[in-house]
Amino acid sequence: MEPGQTQNAGTVPATRLPDPKKGEGSTPQAAAEIMAPLWASYKTDEWGTARGAISELQNQEIANLESYIQRFLEGRMDENMFKPMRLYMGIYGQRQGGTNQMVRIKIPFGRLNADQLERIADVADTFAPRKIAHVTTRQDFQLHFVQLKNVPALLRRLAEAGVTTREACGNTVRNVTGCHRLGVCPTEPFDLSPYADVVSKFFLRNPHCKNLPRKFKIAFSGCPHDCAAASIHDIGIFAKSRDVDGKKEYGFRILAGGGLGAAPRSAKLLEEFIPVEMLLPTCAALVRVFNRTGNRKNRYRARMKFVIQTLGWEKFVQEVRKERDAVLKETLPTLPVQVPNPLLAGGSNGAGRAVPAGVDLMWFQKACSSQRQSGQFLVNLHLFRGDVTVAQMRGLVALLRRNPEIELRLTFQQNMALRNVGGGKLKAVHSELSALGLARADAESTMDVTVCPGADTCNLAKTHSYGLASQLTAQLKDNPTVNGYRIKISGCENACGQHQVADLGFYGCIRRAGGRIVPHYVIQLGGGTSEDGAVFGREIVKVPARRIAEAVRRLAEMYQKEKANGEKFSGFLRRVDKEHVKESIRDLIALPTFEENPDAYRDVGEEKDYEFLEKEGECAA
Repeated sequence: MEPGQTQNAGTVPATRLPDPKKGEGSTPQAAAEIMAPLWASYKTDEWGTARGAISELQNQEIANLESYIQRFLEGRMDENMFKPMRLYMGIYGQRQGGTNQMVRIKIPFGRLNADQLERIADVADTFAPRKIAHVTTRQDFQLHFVQLKNVPALLRRLAEAGVTTREACGNTVRNVTGCHRLGVCPTEPFDLSPYADVVSKFFLRNPHCKNLPRKFKIAFSGCPHDCAAASIHDIGIFAKSRDVDGKKEYGFRILAGGGLGAAPRSAKLLEEFIPVEMLLPTCAALVRVFNRTGNRKNRYRARMKFVIQTLGWEKFVQEVRKERDAVLKETLPTLPVQVPNPLLAGGSNGAGRAVPAGVDLMWFQKACSSQRQSGQFLVNLHLFRGDVTVAQMRGLVALLRRNPEIELRLTFQQNMALRNVGGGKLKAVHSELSALGLARADAESTMDVTVCPGADTCNLAKTHSYGLASQLTAQLKDNPTVNGYRIKISGCENACGQHQVADLGFYGCIRRAGGRIVPHYVIQLGGGTSEDGAVFGREIVKVPARRIAEAVRRLAEMYQKEKANGEKFSGFLRRVDKEHVKESIRDLIALPTFEENPDAYRDVGEEKDYEFLEKEGECAA
């Protein structure tokens, strides 16, 4: 059998579940013990990818989960035993407690076909009461308020369409992400999509990933603009070309050790250039070094960025290269040969292009960008707060089926994008998107606020970030004079909304005032990412949640008065003096008494008094 192929192994043998009477799974290594049957029962290739029809593997995994769920609901299994299995299968408990679950669906590098989107719409309609799927900054879908007893049926229906939730959570390699322009970007040297696909499959069910010290994230960006924020990932991969003796060589630029959260780190340059055959060995070596040296005693210091901090960069690089030498002796999947992309004359900007007859001008200029393929366009769709309804998904399915050449991708900015839309079809596509409420001309703009679900569903969140996103969007719509920057909001410091790499970022926190706990946001200014690394926003000050909108208004007003000639708001936010900003909003920080103004003590969009719910988190996304 050739590397990368699979064989139908027949019926997958049933796995032995831990016996709760013996207390199995109650040790610190509970996750490894509980999941061991799911790794050990399948024969593996030399590179650790499970053999057999994927549907059989998924069926067996779901059957095991179903057995655990039944025993848990009957009171025959402890939560500490049940949780690791649930998390490995992409199922999280919600803030509401009880049997409310969040189901995270992996969409590798955001690529999604019509059949898969239709099935996701179906399960959202059947099992998610809100009839909504939330797109995350990791190009996953999340369904909320799914009842635990219904999870196996939901997973089986997804599996029939070739979709999995396996390892969307837990101490594993999470969903591999990529720029939604991979393969169509005018400035990338070659299409990274095939490599993102192989890397994603290589690590799924890979025994080396069955009990990592913590989660591990990989991202692919096609060009130096870093549209996938590769520089904040454990592994960031860029397409790269170089001239050698008058000939072009194509390969990869590798960054390592990035991450957000309470201790953000920019990824560092590991390799300026590696050839195609070194991609998998390098990725595998990085994961294995992390697995071997990561902190298993303190989960708050268990990410790869802390391994680098402990070992030092030079020692870390030595360990990775030593591990890579060992990996090179193994048989690995064969990667495709790069096909150089011809560059598109005229670049990717909407301005100055001929507008196809009958196409809405503003939408064309702001939502449509030229692909490297002549006459083809990428169309950005703005999903408000990252949410897409069942009706919208089904409408997109119909559009894709009528136009099979059009592709759909999820973006790390919580949106969707249509690719390969011919200029002659733009008018019809705009009409269909308008009917679905998806033809707004502000995708990837200031109006397009990135936000995590926050305290609506998350155990860790301190604020209802959805409420602030709605308020700021309405305010920006009423006053669009300041544009050209990005806003990102997280409900806590864990950065699921990636607030630290926004021009204007906010994360939820709490402070005590007048004997009460009051929801606040920390304001951060001037973050961003590029091929050279991440720049994290400067923390300015904590402001009560209800007063953030006023703080934003004052920042915009300050910019208008003090900007340099031709300076964009994003540039102003990077250079403006921190103390100057703090002084301009100092009066917003102090609160009146609760009796004078109880609203000032409440969260944005909430009419009831704030109640701080401190629960143990199961992830930090």
